[in-house]
Amino acid sequence: MSSAVTAQVPAWPELPGSRFLGGLPAVHEGRTTTTLPGRLFRSAVPSALSADAWARVSAQVRTVVDLRNPGEGPRYTAPDGVVVHRLPIEDQADQDFMRRYAALLSTPHYYAEVLRRWPHLVAAVIRTIARAPEGGVLVHCAQGRDRTGQVSAMLLSLAGVPHEVVADDYELAVRACNARLREHPVAHDPALDDDELDAVVAEKREVLLAFLADDVAGSLRDAGVDDDDLAAVRARLLVP
Repeated sequence: MSSAVTAQVPAWPELPGSRFLGGLPAVHEGRTTTTLPGRLFRSAVPSALSADAWARVSAQVRTVVDLRNPGEGPRYTAPDGVVVHRLPIEDQADQDFMRRYAALLSTPHYYAEVLRRWPHLVAAVIRTIARAPEGGVLVHCAQGRDRTGQVSAMLLSLAGVPHEVVADDYELAVRACNARLREHPVAHDPALDDDELDAVVAEKREVLLAFLADDVAGSLRDAGVDDDDLAAVRARLLVP
């Protein structure tokens, strides 16, 4: 993995999988730049945060995008001054989708299908981030790995972060999630041993890179995100 990614530390130790996506190399309109610190964060669900921990998060974050599905708990309440948008990007009530992809929901194999089936849901997330008020944006799902991984990957790709660096960020999320699952097992998402994890990570990276090789900006335009919002995402994330 690149030093730009591996050098990152948890944004908040109390929040599992939390990481800021600043300081990453990027190229925009032929100009070499970096992503801005304090603008975009990713994590697992922040439901267990204490009031003191929320205070530390809210010192940097003004907008939270919760990608979990309706009824997917646990719920939480953010402090005053932090607006939470509950914006799922998939519909697990879609039986055809679940029949085909239920076994692949912890992988990037289904990212393109999400865009195909529910472009309006993905577009709503991107527009919300583009139009968020000043302050950091935290994106999370349950484990902070794949739904968060898809949105983070698309945002970083829009900002011109090299695809290998985007894949490095995703790999960090996969490995951190696996470490948590070893300590706190979940029946539908078993932890892997080290050899299995290395093989799975290599395969997931390959699939994610194939997803990013398509025109992410073009796909989002097709989904209904206009050029002003795409430009706003880049302006939010990139050093001027």
